[in-house]
Amino acid sequence: MRLRPELLECKNWIFPLNRPRRDYQFNIAKNCLFQNTLVALPTGLGKTFIAGVVMLNCELRRHSYSLN
Repeated sequence: MRLRPELLECKNWIFPLNRPRRDYQFNIAKNCLFQNTLVALPTGLGKTFIAGVVMLNCELRRHSYSLN
């Protein structure tokens, strides 16, 4: 089942800036929010960080739907 994201809701999303921004992590996290994605990276390149960013944004989106 393919879900269509609410494009207006997905326009604003959070990417933490308390660490140096790595462009590949930013791009992968952004793609994960809009489509099904499998991330395969070598050890130490931030798979857990990317997963955390995606989970944070999914939780925030879920709570914003329940508040409306």
